[in-house]
Amino acid sequence: MLEVNRASLVGRRLGLFVAMSDRAELNAFIARAFANDAKQVCEVTLDQSVEQTESNGLFVRLEGGVTANRQECRVTMTDVTEQKQMLDRRLAAQQALQRSQLRLATLQALDKAIQRTDSVDSIARQALRFMGQLIPSMSASVIGYDADNAQWTILAVRPDTLEIATRLTGFSPPAVFTSAIETDRYYLNNDVKPRPDIASMGMDIYSVGIRSNLVVPLHESGELIGLLHISDTSPGFITAEYVEIA
Repeated sequence: MLEVNRASLVGRRLGLFVAMSDRAELNAFIARAFANDAKQVCEVTLDQSVEQTESNGLFVRLEGGVTANRQECRVTMTDVTEQKQMLDRRLAAQQALQRSQLRLATLQALDKAIQRTDSVDSIARQALRFMGQLIPSMSASVIGYDADNAQWTILAVRPDTLEIATRLTGFSPPAVFTSAIETDRYYLNNDVKPRPDIASMGMDIYSVGIRSNLVVPLHESGELIGLLHISDTSPGFITAEYVEIA
């Protein structure tokens, strides 16, 4: 399994064949084995730092205990990679199902909440409240746009990010806002970089801590009425699932 000559294994540390992230688990396994007579079990990932072989990445189960003279710990190693992958796929499927169920329930609740109001501001607040249950971003706001007067208005915003929304919808809103309006397409940037050329004018979203940025056009009866702006301080935060939800 280790793809190393058996004779060359004598005297070598088992930890050299185990991924660095799992070596603490291996050390605890060995310590338990020497501390009592019961058979011990643990699971670790192989990642040889000496020989780079096809065994790297295998997930194995270690079972063993100390010898009668308590001078050695003898271990059997079983490849359980396939079982681990099956469990991971099953867990991923269960989590995806749970997210889908939460998404459906949240959107149904949002639909009911919207039906109970005819105020644009109230609809925006309801949408933002329910959206926060599906997309746990640092900042989110619903921004109205008056095409006739080219004016931006904050319709709803999370209280802790009001300052950010206010700055971004000031006299000169970010170019991504106007671009989303002009193209009527969403804008996504998961690796926001600083813009020194516009920072002094208050238009640089990097300067307010944003590292991931999503701008989605909003429509009512086929008419573009504003934007949904979602952002976070972590690069790579906006996933394909979040884009679909928005």
